[in-house]
Amino acid sequence: MYKMGVCLIFLFSTHFTIAKENNGMAACLSLYQIAASAIDYKAKGKNKQEMLAPLPDKQQIENDDQTVPSTIIALNMYDIIDEIYDYDTLPIAVYAAYASEKCLRRVDGKPIKSYRKAHPQLQRCAMLTRSKAMLECAFAVANQVKLPSQ
Repeated sequence: MYKMGVCLIFLFSTHFTIAKENNGMAACLSLYQIAASAIDYKAKGKNKQEMLAPLPDKQQIENDDQTVPSTIIALNMYDIIDEIYDYDTLPIAVYAAYASEKCLRRVDGKPIKSYRKAHPQLQRCAMLTRSKAMLECAFAVANQVKLPSQ
């Protein structure tokens, strides 16, 4: 877990440097930690309504400029909270990677698979034993490509 954390810090710092010209990318990469925190809050007993309460009105943010980082983050937080609370919880390495990658697809205007269809595939990713394999699998699910074999 420590190695993965060091790798992610390096990855995020590299992407945030690049992201000066692409605020959507920076916003999406920040979702990794947001998703991880949401999973942790759920495990500690915080309910869905408590998680949704501080967010701006969803209808309002859906009408806001979708290129503004705060709007990108807020809109994706609604997805994250719904997905974490409405489905069996996945490991952070799987779900947070998926959420970040799904956000990047949304920012790039690419199609996004419904979570109802993605969740069973992500459960298979969670069965992998190596952190790198879990991350790659979650990215593959988000990008709708063939899943790596176990």
